[in-house]
Parts: sequence; structure tokens; C-alpha cells
Amino acid sequence: MEGTRAPDEAGLVYRAASSIFDYIGAAPEHIEFTVQLEMVELYMERVKDLFDPRKADLEIHEDPKDKTARIRGATQHYVGSAQEVV
Repeated sequence: MEGTRAPDEAGLVYRAASSIFDYIGAAPEHIEFTVQLEMVELYMERVKDLFDPRKADLEIHEDPKDKTARIRGATQHYVGSAQEVV
């Protein structure tokens, strides 16, 4: 998942973050983006917050506004680059 930052050894996390921020960098300047990061582990149908291990049994629910899956109570951090993600 993590790998290294070398192009031929980059892990999934760094590749995904790089792709997101490359897209943002190529977007027109009048468009603003906000990127939030949640790190959770789903194991045996239990969701654990990797930023705060005390939150060990989080609930997945559907947001009624946009019909997307959300994790209630997960810690979120704002990030501004792929380096901040890793």
C-alpha cells in the first residue's frame, strides 16, 4: 500500500494521492479544491479509525443528500499535497 516515492516502487497510496493532486494542478485556476483525508481499516465488518485507534467501531451510513457512503465519526485531516498524504 505504501511502497516508496521512487516511480517504479511507489505504493497505491502515493500513486493515488499524486494522481489527485496532478489533476488539481492541471485544473483551471478559477476552480478551488478542498481535499480531506480519512484513514480507516475495514476488517471483519468493523471499521477502525487509523488516526485515532480509540475509535474502533465506526458506522458506515449513506448520506441522504448525495447518496454516497460515509463513515460517521472518522477523523478527517485537510491535505494540500501528495507528500502530506503519506
